[in-house]
Amino acid sequence: MPQPRGGDRTSAAPRLYLLRRHRERVTEHIQELHHCLDLVSRKVAMYEEHLAGGRGDPLWTGTCLAEEQHPPPNSSVRKSR
Repeated sequence: MPQPRGGDRTSAAPRLYLLRRHRERVTEHIQELHHCLDLVSRKVAMYEEHLAGGRGDPLWTGTCLAEEQHPPPNSSVRKSR
């Protein structure tokens, strides 16, 4: 029977362990990416529905950004340091 590449059976067990751990990490990453994809898909659907209805874009008006850059007098908006 041919020897495994790189050594005998005693070195195969640690490599197998590493491969299994790597598979677990890859699987977890794929699950995280699926979650991200679901979120983006929901947002795309929301925008598509909004545009199909002929409505404006109330989801982003830019007002938050404008208030951050130039807060109104006596505003409770504070810049972080």
